[in-house]
Amino acid sequence: KQCITEHRDKQQSVVVIALPGIGLYSEDRAALNIVEEVFVGMDGRLFSRIREELGLAYYTGATEFTGIAGGMLVFYAGTRPDAADKVMDEILGELEKFVEGGISEDELERAKRVFAGKYSIARQSHGARAQGAALNLLYGLPIDNDERLLKEMTGLNCREVDAVAKKFLRSSSMVQVRVLPGSQ
Repeated sequence: KQCITEHRDKQQSVVVIALPGIGLYSEDRAALNIVEEVFVGMDGRLFSRIREELGLAYYTGATEFTGIAGGMLVFYAGTRPDAADKVMDEILGELEKFVEGGISEDELERAKRVFAGKYSIARQSHGARAQGAALNLLYGLPIDNDERLLKEMTGLNCREVDAVAKKFLRSSSMVQVRVLPGSQ
């Protein structure tokens, strides 16, 4: 694991945990979308624990970047400088809880619904649909790959998501970044 601290002329702090993600052709894409969804939003694990329960963050989030050969899974929170280390520990703790305890049926169903809703909204325009089809074809994927991925995701069970979470959330290649106020 690599830990980096940067200082910027800002009032707030940001903590980030980045893990190696997946490539465009990975068979784990659908399940990793679910893992990401469990941690985002106002009913996600990070917001619920770090902001609502502990009152330590202004915002929390997670995002998954899919690349051609590999990607990145990122978890982050904005906080006050004196809470940065505690927030980092809490994010790590939530990741570990997820790996150890797995996803619940309720979380799985919520994640599927929310992801499907976001997917539908993002593809409402003809331009967005055309762009998605064009990118699929350019990358050598079926023209309807996005719909296939959504269908695969909605068919996942807890065991399948848990297996992917264990595979990606325990990476020894984790990078932790703290951006703190102050000069270098």
